[in-house]
Amino acid sequence: MSTRRSILLSWFYASLLTGSALSCVATTYAPHGLTVSLGIVWIVCIAATGLMSWLCHRKHPAIGLVFTAMGYALALWLWHDAVAEGFSASLQTITTTLSSAYPGLPVIVLLHGTAGADATLCFAALSVPMAALLLWMLTRQLSVGLPILVCAPWLLLGMIMVDVSPSLWALALLLGGLLLLAMTADARSVDARSGMRLTAVLAIPVALLTVGLMLLQPPEDYSRAQWPDIIRKGINDKISELSGLELDEFGLIKIPKPVAPRVEWSASYEHVDLTALGKRSNVGGLAMELWAQTNGYIYLRGASLAEYSDNAWHSASLSSAIDPLEIAQTAAYTLYIRTPSVQPVLYTPYYPKEMPRTRLNDEFYYNSEQLVEYSVTYDPTPGITQQPNAYLALAYNVYCQLPEDTAEALYAIAETAGLTALDAEALPEAVAQFVQNCAQYDLNPSEFPEGADFAVWFLTEAERGYCVHFATATATMLRALGIPARYVTGFVTDARMNRWVEVTDHDAHAWVEYWDNSIGWVPLESTPGDGRVAGAVVELPEEEPAVEIDPIDPQPNEVPKPDTPDLPALPETEDHSEVIEPAQEQTKFQLCWVLLGLFAALFCSRWLRLLWRRLQVRGDANQRALALWKQIARLASHLNINPPPEAQALAEKARFSRHQLSPDELSVLHGSIKALTECLQQQEGFFTWLKVRWWWAAC
Repeated sequence: MSTRRSILLSWFYASLLTGSALSCVATTYAPHGLTVSLGIVWIVCIAATGLMSWLCHRKHPAIGLVFTAMGYALALWLWHDAVAEGFSASLQTITTTLSSAYPGLPVIVLLHGTAGADATLCFAALSVPMAALLLWMLTRQLSVGLPILVCAPWLLLGMIMVDVSPSLWALALLLGGLLLLAMTADARSVDARSGMRLTAVLAIPVALLTVGLMLLQPPEDYSRAQWPDIIRKGINDKISELSGLELDEFGLIKIPKPVAPRVEWSASYEHVDLTALGKRSNVGGLAMELWAQTNGYIYLRGASLAEYSDNAWHSASLSSAIDPLEIAQTAAYTLYIRTPSVQPVLYTPYYPKEMPRTRLNDEFYYNSEQLVEYSVTYDPTPGITQQPNAYLALAYNVYCQLPEDTAEALYAIAETAGLTALDAEALPEAVAQFVQNCAQYDLNPSEFPEGADFAVWFLTEAERGYCVHFATATATMLRALGIPARYVTGFVTDARMNRWVEVTDHDAHAWVEYWDNSIGWVPLESTPGDGRVAGAVVELPEEEPAVEIDPIDPQPNEVPKPDTPDLPALPETEDHSEVIEPAQEQTKFQLCWVLLGLFAALFCSRWLRLLWRRLQVRGDANQRALALWKQIARLASHLNINPPPEAQALAEKARFSRHQLSPDELSVLHGSIKALTECLQQQEGFFTWLKVRWWWAAC
């Protein structure tokens, strides 16, 4: 019975800690685009932990563990592509989220084009070695601190974020499991029976305590006393006076901020590798929420990229003393934005009049204050302004840059299409219209051939593409014709008046800005679709009175409505909510079929062994006696006893004698098998009975 209890204890703790640790990470980064089916991960974790726990408590576990490792390696080989894509997507999502909260941390991209991929198989694959490590520690009865160290990195990945945390159930399971493991360590090391009994007694109180501590928080109307802050400030001032160190309100040493913030952001702002573009697949992760004072489509500009080379867009990180985007003459509207985590840049509509932060770069507004809530005042009607000559030189020198071969090929295409005969005012719209007609809008684009130029290939050979393709072709074509242009990334969303609207990665988009000497940078849409350009607000039929409501102080005030300019068409919203990833779904079904196959094999093993044994005992009585003797020897070996002497004597007689055993002598062998089986059941319990009856088919 002690062996059965040891199996149950190790199975319980290893599967609980493994599943809850992985669930903490999955639920933490799910809002940022990490896709994990936790049900499948838990099934794999429990099944693998149960199998390895049973093998570890056998007398000779090495063979079974070797076969288990071989099966694990075979599964990785069969689904290595899905596991690799999931691992790359997980690493990219986690590092991108961390870099937005802690500027300076690098974003790791192992495989391009895997962002948003399903990471279920990756987490399932990680659960097996983690469970094996925890089982080894538990069966060896090592220090309880070692399992805690194994789980700590997963817990830290979920807790170091400043604005999100794991789901309550995952955190409660992990913390409760670790607490229960520590409290029962002594009892489990002495006796499995005592350990199981103490675990059962403490499980419910520990669970209630863990959940209660996490749910315990001050009510909304709680007013904190001031005297602790006064005492703490006095202590900090005294320590600062004696040591010369400056402390913050929490008693930590203040680290001075650099004079100029480090411009480091996620890969989508710094570099876009056009050769790595594949089928676009988003998961609906929340990017931000916005509160608008009018209905209509809005472009939320994030950043632009200036350099086009080697079939990629790169940031030039250009410094500029002026801000050509802030050209609104009046502030007709205010847009409120809040993000679930700190984003590296601030998002703005066209055309802003006032931003919460000074522009530190010509390509984006850097979020140096790590804001998660801010507002932008803007006017959708561009004003007329005169830009300084210094910036005009910057625009024409930097934003007309192209590789020489690319510029010549694009100019030849434009000349053939008759674009070179148009004047500068009509050229941007004509180029956008020409690019729209070059290919069909499709989230599964044509495959890019190696060695070609991306823009030239798309305009001459490609049949399908999405916003990145159309924006790249438009920006490069305008540059080839002498008009400064740049590639822009951000979001397009349908705003609703006086209510919060979610903006997800389905709304991510790319478009073009071209330079107008009388206005500045003007947004240009070339992706096929219906609607109007965002950046301007499109008035739609109102569902409620056109009043302004402050999201913080909801008191209505009259708001003037300016005329909306006549601007080009809005592209199709890249909504992938109805896109089904057949490869990912097929992978899930394959994994389920493998698990069902394993359980079916265990269930059918009894009949398969009985059939094999019947084939072995065909023949005379002596051959049947020798087959029965093999069963007797196996049962006795597991019981650590010697086989019955009468059975051994009959086996020797069957092997060496020329006389055939009688039916009564064969019944003696059958009786020995029955007695040993009953003895085994009484000593070991249910698991051994399952093994003896269904796996060995001994009874």
